[in-house]
Amino acid sequence: MTEPRWSATARRRMAGRRYVVFGIGPAQMSGFGAAGGEVVGTVSVVPQGEPVADGPHRGSSLTVTSSTRDILDHVVQGYADAVGHPDNGVAAFLHQVDPERTAVVASYLPLPHRVLGGREAYAAESGVAHALERKTEAADLLARTVPVIPSEPIPSGESRAWWGAACERLGASRLVVQAAGLSGGGTGTFVCDSPDEVPPLGSARVAPFVAGRPGNVMGVVDDRGVTAVLPPSRQLVHTDDRGRPLYAGNVTGEPWTVEARASVAADIRSLGTVLAEHGFFGPFGVDFIDTPDGLRLYHDLNPRMNGVTDSLGRLVDGPDTVPLAAALLSRPEWTPCEVSELEDAVHDAASARPLARLWLTRPVERAGRITRVPPAGSWTIDLPARRVTFAGGDRIGGAHAVLQPTLAAPLDLVAGDLLVLGNLFCDPALVDALDIDDLTALVDAFLV
Repeated sequence: MTEPRWSATARRRMAGRRYVVFGIGPAQMSGFGAAGGEVVGTVSVVPQGEPVADGPHRGSSLTVTSSTRDILDHVVQGYADAVGHPDNGVAAFLHQVDPERTAVVASYLPLPHRVLGGREAYAAESGVAHALERKTEAADLLARTVPVIPSEPIPSGESRAWWGAACERLGASRLVVQAAGLSGGGTGTFVCDSPDEVPPLGSARVAPFVAGRPGNVMGVVDDRGVTAVLPPSRQLVHTDDRGRPLYAGNVTGEPWTVEARASVAADIRSLGTVLAEHGFFGPFGVDFIDTPDGLRLYHDLNPRMNGVTDSLGRLVDGPDTVPLAAALLSRPEWTPCEVSELEDAVHDAASARPLARLWLTRPVERAGRITRVPPAGSWTIDLPARRVTFAGGDRIGGAHAVLQPTLAAPLDLVAGDLLVLGNLFCDPALVDALDIDDLTALVDAFLV
């Protein structure tokens, strides 16, 4: 098989170069080695409480622990804060593994460039990314670029005093209240049916609740503002007992994603141009709602790698191509032909095989310890019985699903933690049959 140009270009850029790679776990950035790079150092940046496999600092590896136990807080801000903390030894580690400063620092998430000692970075500057992602700034930027769900600063005072007027202005009987600042996975968003459900957030934005199909799309913008657009996906969400629409995964390759491709791509290319003007480069995700009357309204910007890459990489990666995640993170400067080839390859692979990725999580109600991690591979899922059985192999379809654990053991849990088991790749019909109680039971079934 002839290697596609987008992959060949990425391989030429990465092969033979020296890298220090940063990720949430030691294996997350292995694609740089698979692309022919020499990985001289690995930094694992993990949430507080995560086990450290070989000690915090051994040879060419370093483990850095953030100040938060919550993976969503960690992804949004804790990761960058931990890398930048002067007591975590990142600068010293970089000097140890790359004293001549010839290696490229590649990271799954944005990080502070000030700690890199002037090394080339395949990672957005976290200060730039965080400024763009803060909810007020993101709402304003989106509103200047693409069609959006209208929002406004939350009125001051007690919610009962302003609720009726806000509903009238926004044309809705249900309101969405979103905390200002940084939050991820829906944790700072609340769907409210009455003023009594509005949480005490202080600074926040309020928007009408818009019914429809939730979606997500990821773009990758280079320093020149050239943007590659990956296939849109249906976003899986579940509403918790506090009214928060929490992220639960994605479904790729459904027929609507083909029909929507051109219009979504036009929107995301426009947004990529604006992000580049703000000094941002690399992967970014945008959430939207497709309304029943045919509108597409955007509402959230995440200037970082999007989890749907796991699904798309599973579909497009092969022995003759650079791993998709590494190619997207390698600060590409593709030609228009290479962008078109990449987009076509990923769209064709996704459309040929609709795939759901369920992010297996559950809240922890009481302290405990996880002593074992279920094996990766194919499992049969019996939803009525809430039972799972290991089958081995890599089969997906019907009751068969593939588990990709990200959990490390032993892991001590405390009440209030979000337990993250990993990804479950499966037929879309399987996730559509789930409810929130099934999701919790499914996680427990794997851990029995």
